[in-house]
Amino acid sequence: MSPKIWFIPLILLLFTLVGCSDDEEDAPPPVTFDSINMYSAYDSIPVGVGFTIEAYGYYSDGSSESGIDYVWSSDDPTIASIDTKGKALGKSVGQTTIRVKDRGIESSVSITVTNAVIQSLNISPGETAVALGINVPYEAYAIYTDQQPYKILDIENITWYSTDKAVASFPDNDGIAHTLLEGDTEISATYGGVGLVFPAILEVTNAEMTSLVITPTSSDTVPNGQSISFQAHAYYSDDKVIEVTDIATWVSENDAVITASSILGRFDAKSVGTTEITTRYNGTTIYTPVEVITAEFESLKVSSAESTYPVRINSQFTASAEFVGDISVDLTNQKNGFWQSSDPKVATVSLSGLVHMRTPGDVDIYFTFNGESEKKSIQVVEASLESLTIHPSADYFVGEGHKRKLTVTGHYDNNTSRYLTHNKNLTWKVLYGEDSSINDGEVSQGGEVFNYQTESPISTYFTVEAQMGDKRATSVANFGATEVLQDNEITLNFIGPFTDIDAKSLLYFNNFTLVHAENGTTGPDNSTFIMLTFNEATDLCQTLLYDGFDDYRLPEYAELQAVWTDYDGNDDASYRLYNDKKWAIGQAFWTVDYGVGGEHLLVDLRTGEEGLSAATDTRQYASCVRDVVK
Repeated sequence: MSPKIWFIPLILLLFTLVGCSDDEEDAPPPVTFDSINMYSAYDSIPVGVGFTIEAYGYYSDGSSESGIDYVWSSDDPTIASIDTKGKALGKSVGQTTIRVKDRGIESSVSITVTNAVIQSLNISPGETAVALGINVPYEAYAIYTDQQPYKILDIENITWYSTDKAVASFPDNDGIAHTLLEGDTEISATYGGVGLVFPAILEVTNAEMTSLVITPTSSDTVPNGQSISFQAHAYYSDDKVIEVTDIATWVSENDAVITASSILGRFDAKSVGTTEITTRYNGTTIYTPVEVITAEFESLKVSSAESTYPVRINSQFTASAEFVGDISVDLTNQKNGFWQSSDPKVATVSLSGLVHMRTPGDVDIYFTFNGESEKKSIQVVEASLESLTIHPSADYFVGEGHKRKLTVTGHYDNNTSRYLTHNKNLTWKVLYGEDSSINDGEVSQGGEVFNYQTESPISTYFTVEAQMGDKRATSVANFGATEVLQDNEITLNFIGPFTDIDAKSLLYFNNFTLVHAENGTTGPDNSTFIMLTFNEATDLCQTLLYDGFDDYRLPEYAELQAVWTDYDGNDDASYRLYNDKKWAIGQAFWTVDYGVGGEHLLVDLRTGEEGLSAATDTRQYASCVRDVVK
């Protein structure tokens, strides 16, 4: 019998005891072990592929426990075996049932093993740059002939490589690259006799951390008995931002009010009061105030995107608690709440509310919290995927060193559409055309397109492809060569001037009649950049959609002048904004401020010369800026 882990519903402490009795009939009923819930991420796997099936045990008082130590078995271990911790492994083609049992309670799921074979191997991230001392975790996915990607958990049979072990290495062969020295190295892996077509590039820099920013994922106020999560992001001198939540140190200054949970960055409220959360990383300490309040629980709410789903689809369900005073708390991952499926043969649900549709039928997805239960009734139907679409599908910008989130919608033969971006059966890739030496960007398994810093002086266009089964969809990404620059406080993002090619292809505004040809000294040789009147420049920024944002404006004089000061600062011919950041600076730039005589002030990013101005009907370069919201 497995050890029991109690999750005591702390919210019960909020209720006032109005009386008590010595009568036996007033005694609480005995706690019983009621059910086991299983979650299987796959219905079928190829021979040789393994994955872990999750199991959770639930008690009549609302407490729960992990079922990892329950008794696991397979009806036919020659088809699929199961070890004592719930890891299933495909052995031969066929179908079998995986069972888990404890204290007379049993649950089961069926698994089909196919003869699909491995075709290719992908790792993520494809290219990244980090400061020395930051370890980089990599994930590997094997694509099989059934067109499904399977995350490789079999660390015994995958081998990780770094071409320059002095720069980074894999001492434990666990996919975590340890950075050791400044420089570049190629990251690769082999699995099942298959290697990578394109190795990943890892750049280890001498960048220094400039700030540590802590943000609560919801609010800095939490009802007593609930949990609150924080995230930590480290900002570096090379404009990189890295989430360090899982490697920072988190401490509560008053454990009687709120205490750290086993999940880094998450804290459990214990009693009403105020305190601070202390976060330490890389020699920096941040104190974040948090308040635990009294709030009376009212009701539960379980939500999902749809009420009808096709088979083989995953969908994230959410649960929230409504408290008196219009306070709503997300309970989806709360420690004292649990998910359960009324019929695991139709759909299974994970501990975090991720539902996997297995076979056609009706099923209820329950969430229980502090003895209260709420359900969402759904129908799983047999439907065939007819087509995919990617949003955005039209050409879009991805600034150098930045990323853009794409989404995929699947369209089915029963006239329904589904969000498939994070579906485990969806694969992504960037198509580089005939020139296989070009590898300036990548797309992650979650649909994020990354544009890495390159030597290219002008923008490059690539096709991004999403595939599920035999269905494909594409979109065109413009990987901008010009870096997006930030001010010292990281509150502003500046976009450089646009070429006429970019403007004609991607800008809503393309009302320009004059271009300037750069000469290779202040901009890429023979590239032509649009020149605009003041009103045209204003329209350009107001209609600009770049890096997924549409809130751009023309900069103030002091803002743009500070760009020259921060990134150049010398009136010689070094032209660092072009040579270091690839901004074309052969002409002056508009600002919204007025100079003497009513003309608009200009900024010369070549020399920083002050006092320049021009009439609104002349044509100059335009930079757009947006305020960064943290």
